[in-house]
Amino acid sequence: MTANIKNNKTAQALIEAAGRLCSAYGIDAVTTRDISTEAGGIDISLIKYYFGGKDGLIQAVAETAMRPLQEYSLEEYYQKNSSLLSTRDGQKAFVSGMIEVIFNRFDKTIPDGWRKGFLLQIIQKNGMDSMRKRLIETYMKPMVCIFAKVYAEITGNNDFETALCWYLFITAQLFLYSGDNDLVDLLHPDKKVGNGFSRRLQYFCEQEILRGFNLLQEEFI
Repeated sequence: MTANIKNNKTAQALIEAAGRLCSAYGIDAVTTRDISTEAGGIDISLIKYYFGGKDGLIQAVAETAMRPLQEYSLEEYYQKNSSLLSTRDGQKAFVSGMIEVIFNRFDKTIPDGWRKGFLLQIIQKNGMDSMRKRLIETYMKPMVCIFAKVYAEITGNNDFETALCWYLFITAQLFLYSGDNDLVDLLHPDKKVGNGFSRRLQYFCEQEILRGFNLLQEEFI
């Protein structure tokens, strides 16, 4: 980058515009002219001035999109609440809270919803190896490792791949739901899911994870 953008309103407007467009249409499909127009007609030359070009702007968008992932991670949750794992009731409470943390990372009602769609593109897109590696190594793998650690502590099963299957059970649905805000609406006969759908999805995931962790076993005796 050729200029300080941290507190620059013009640079931030370009980042937000690029994020919205890339999330909606794909990174490759969006041009710098599209971005300048979306940002309210900002001079296209300022993209090069602030970011060195489109690639630098996309890097800045990625940094902005990843920033919320630093807030209250699953590792922090584990450190603060691992004492609950000593009793069965505590384990249930811990797992419910863990699901809450995971869902909060993906909840489509949070501001700047474009961030989730943009991050999904980083994960899925070839040619963005450095950003993809950072997203996976810094934010995703630590969550999986904590999840697997909790699974092993509760069930006594150290099979990482079984724990990974349960983790993917949650996140696959969240990727589908939060990656495209309109997709689930389109699956509904009324073209719109209710306001409580996210919480309902969270509840169903929570119940299945509790069952997978053998914490609802008594219900079937």
